[in-house]
Amino acid sequence: MARRKRRDTIADLFDLEGRVALVTGGAGHLGAQISEALAEAGSTVVIASRNLANCRKLAKEFESWGGKALALKLDITSDASAKKCVAQVRKRCKRLDVLVNNALAGSFKPAARTTSKDMNATLDGCLTSAHRLTREALPLLRKSDAASVINVSTMYALVAPDPETYKGTRFLSPLGYGEAKAGMLQLTRRLAADLGEEGIRVNAISPGPFPHPHTTKSKLFMRRLARRCVLGRYGQPVEIKGAALFLASGASSFVTGHNLVVDGGWTTR
Repeated sequence: MARRKRRDTIADLFDLEGRVALVTGGAGHLGAQISEALAEAGSTVVIASRNLANCRKLAKEFESWGGKALALKLDITSDASAKKCVAQVRKRCKRLDVLVNNALAGSFKPAARTTSKDMNATLDGCLTSAHRLTREALPLLRKSDAASVINVSTMYALVAPDPETYKGTRFLSPLGYGEAKAGMLQLTRRLAADLGEEGIRVNAISPGPFPHPHTTKSKLFMRRLARRCVLGRYGQPVEIKGAALFLASGASSFVTGHNLVVDGGWTTR
């Protein structure tokens, strides 16, 4: 039997040993799971957000079980902060192979109270910020032989929120959020087309309902979320890990410009 070449097996394809990944919002609700998945696959993970303390805490947790991680402060709405963060990655890690644009910012309000200023802030924090980080990271990504950019969007980039889901609760899907994330999907396609010849893959993940812990206190809201999904339940944060690792790794080496929907079937109806 012929010996298999390196990177032929499934284990090889998902192996990120020696790679460096930058995850914005990397200590947050879904960001922490994405960071953990990439660290478990062998990557050095740069966990970046405005809350440096949370990033450091998560990095120490990874290091406790043998993971490799670095915590950096990052404000995704600031050109200067984006430049500084990438410069620190260059100085301390010498390379960058995976960029996950997961963080978001904005002025999230009900539609009737959303001003033009609010909309602009949300567009910047949910769309322009992804371009901002990608632009700054490109010189490093161009040096990688397996560069991957992953933009985290949402199910509400594909469908409008159902008002009945939120009626009678204190929760809402703010105006501007889904609209900006829909723009992120087109940005993903455009960057994939522009950077494909350089071997840089650009894809998106659109998560469905992965409720934050504070929302689970509302049994009514949780029941509605579960019923709305084809699978009859809402998502658990750990269920984002496989999608993130797939798009970051060699397992998706011929995938670019794609939006991987992880929503329990929410957008099928």
